[in-house]
Amino acid sequence: MSGLCAVCGAPSRLHGHHPTRRPAPDLPYFDRDLRIWLCLSCHVRCHNLLRDEGLDWLPNGSDPLAYRIRTVAVHSGWLANHGRPFAVADPAASSALHGMLIDTAAAVESRERVDA
Repeated sequence: MSGLCAVCGAPSRLHGHHPTRRPAPDLPYFDRDLRIWLCLSCHVRCHNLLRDEGLDWLPNGSDPLAYRIRTVAVHSGWLANHGRPFAVADPAASSALHGMLIDTAAAVESRERVDA
């Protein structure tokens, strides 16, 4: 796809990057439809950032939902640091983000009931 990179704004051939990642290289994405558009240069920089944060892949013993939230937070912070909004790729990506946030709310509510 051609368009503008979500991070640098450069007109370029873009890659659909999955901000919630996947557990390991050979496994499916947690949220297949949740994507942001990145140019090749920013895509590489993004993976380096995630690697530096220890989040390129799901760390052993980590909660997958917490990992998904953390990786979205890293992406939104990275975009904010570049003066850019966190904008997902398309309506399907918005729907996938919605689903992830609903899953998160349900998990938090469930844990609150257990702790009460």
